[in-house]
Amino acid sequence: MAVSKDYLDWLCERLEPLGPITPRRMFSGAGLFIDGAMFAIILDDILYIKSDAQTAPQFDAAGCDPFRYEKKTGTTIVTALRRCPDDAFDEDDLLLDWARLGLEAGRRAALKKATRKARVKKAPAKASRAKKVKAKP
Repeated sequence: MAVSKDYLDWLCERLEPLGPITPRRMFSGAGLFIDGAMFAIILDDILYIKSDAQTAPQFDAAGCDPFRYEKKTGTTIVTALRRCPDDAFDEDDLLLDWARLGLEAGRRAALKKATRKARVKKAPAKASRAKKVKAKP
């Protein structure tokens, strides 16, 4: 799985109205991030958009298949990444609409992750006081 630089540049240019996009190498492809939130990934020059429980019905209605990959143990399906509909590439506004769904899902995931990290950890147990031993004269 790889991504061509030309395709990556072309896609980032088309998605630029969403905000400054930072591509990062991921899984032999490139993850697309805005403000630290991943909203899409490109693998084999195919755009997969981030999805979650709130956006999955829209992806399902459009027939967007989840990302799949083969392992020795069988096929693994990643429902959090959905293939962008082919017709979205015909119109910039449509592509941006799909990417916005991914960005919303990515921001929710980033918020959930940050919230988990920020949870107050259980207070450490108080150290027991050492018994005072009187020295014998």
